[in-house]
Amino acid sequence: MKPWEIVVKDSIDPEIRKKIKRILKPAHSVGNPQKCLFCGTDTTWTINDKPVCPKCSIEYSFLDKGWLPGPCEVCGRQGEWWTDGDPQHFLCWRHRDAWFHWTTPELGLINSKVEPERWHQVWKECWSRFVAAMKEREAEEGVKQ
Repeated sequence: MKPWEIVVKDSIDPEIRKKIKRILKPAHSVGNPQKCLFCGTDTTWTINDKPVCPKCSIEYSFLDKGWLPGPCEVCGRQGEWWTDGDPQHFLCWRHRDAWFHWTTPELGLINSKVEPERWHQVWKECWSRFVAAMKEREAEEGVKQ
């Protein structure tokens, strides 16, 4: 199944299924966070430019369960991004953005094609430092509030 294919449960009336498929053209994007139309949680996931969180995308059969990211490794919210590889790592949209701004200069010093094992080891260390730093930041912000 393609990740952008919309699948509607067979138990739904065929006419309604046609309308859902026609209205919700699959177009996933990452944008500004908005409230999910179904559950009201903040999400950057969209279907047809309408905010639909990953859980609701699965619950209402817009996507297959295989596309549901796990909980964020930092805060436990619904994940919206995951890493390739084994094991996979998951982040919510807030921590995904923080990860993309996290600097890992030591990875630039290693040629991943020449030393793939070393590169992956350094990546895991950087990831661990990131998660620890974000958890610490969340704990500090929780104390301040």
